[in-house]
Order: sequence, then structure tokens, then C-alpha cells
Amino acid sequence: MDPAPDGAAGVVTNVLNGASFQYPGSVTPGAWVSLFGVDIGESAASASQTPFPNTLGGTQVLLQGQPLPLYFVNATQVNALIPTGVNPNERQHLVVVRNGTQSASIDVRVAKLQPGIFTVNQQGTGQGAITVGNAAQLAAPNRPAKRGEYVSIYCTGLGPVANAPKDGSLSPANPPATTSLQPVVTIGGVPVPATFSGLTPLQVGLYQVNVQVPDNSPAGDAVPVVLTIGSAVSNTATIAVQ
Repeated sequence: MDPAPDGAAGVVTNVLNGASFQYPGSVTPGAWVSLFGVDIGESAASASQTPFPNTLGGTQVLLQGQPLPLYFVNATQVNALIPTGVNPNERQHLVVVRNGTQSASIDVRVAKLQPGIFTVNQQGTGQGAITVGNAAQLAAPNRPAKRGEYVSIYCTGLGPVANAPKDGSLSPANPPATTSLQPVVTIGGVPVPATFSGLTPLQVGLYQVNVQVPDNSPAGDAVPVVLTIGSAVSNTATIAVQ
């Protein structure tokens, strides 16, 4: 499809959690969101340096007039980072500005927590973006996690953190930014506490939760993993357990 003329306004049709693709019309401070629509960007563009820009490929996203850091833009999707200072329990207006032309405003709800686990298919289902220890290998059928091993779950929407970086900038490494609340993870229905919950060091807006695979975890190529923080529950992702 040819891009719309520069003067044509784009149309935002939905705003979803950037990991789970759940929570339509709702956003969370510090979380990645994916906007979907028509003619909301030009050709595909991705941020190549930090801090992530507020204008990418001629596109801006404004929440209550505040420009958001952007990671990816194309004609039908924009990935944006919600600022940490946005007040929860409010409704705010969101617009996309494409080459100076503003879309119609849409109303979004600001929630305190909206946990979402990233997945390999980038649709919030199936194999999770969950790695074994520090090996940077997915806990997948070709390298299942063993009972007793630690895994890192990559996610978004876990709420406020201590030692927070500036919006769109790299997260600190020493000390790392840790979440105010501690999540609980279930692996195959077995609850396990988090040994670390916070922003992944030297990444932008990416949360990480580390847990130990319990000795009584079910085994298989698609063991379900769910994360709960406060009363908010994530999507279900899967890992392989041996």
C-alpha cells in the first residue's frame, strides 16, 4: 500500500501492551506500548541510538501533549515508551503526529501495573523471551531449562522502579533499577519467588524477572509461565523444562 500524502492524517485504531498485546486502550508508566492504525508512519524505521528519539521516521506520539520515546515505526504500527512520570488512575489523550499532521485524539486509561511477557512470535503467545541463566539462550526445546536452574523473564509493565533512568535512556547497571513491588511467577502452575525484579541493565525500558525453576516443575516443551505483580496478571508464555 502506498503511504498517504504528507498532509493526510493517520488513524490510530488500538493501543496495546507492547509485550502481551493485551489491555486495549490502556497504558502503564514505564511500559512499552504498541499502537496500531492506518498511515501512522512512513517506511519502517527503528531507533539506532540512545536515548531513543521522540521523532522517528517523521512520526511523533504525544500523550497529553508529551512526546514519547519511540523504538519502531511503520505505516501501521508504532512502538512507544510511556514516561515513568505519568500519573496512574487517570484518563489521558493520545495522538500520533505524522509529518506535522495530527491524528484524531484517542482516550487511554493509565493503569499502575500491566505485566506482559515478551514472546518469540511478538504476539504475546507461545515461547517466551525467557533465557537460561546468563547464557542468553532461550529456554526452548533445543536448550530446555533444567529444574534448579535460573531463568530470566523479559517483560514490561511492572510499574515504578528505584534508581529509574531518564525516559528512553539506558537502564543503570550498578545499582540496577528494581521494582517497588515483588512479582510472583508460576512455572507449570508452581509458584516461585523472584530473585531479581527490575530493569535489565543497559537496555531501554525492558524489565527482567529472574526465578529458579522449581524442583517440582512439570517437564515438557511448552510449560506455561505466568507473572503476577500486585493483583495484575500477565499473559501466558511458555518455556521448555527438562
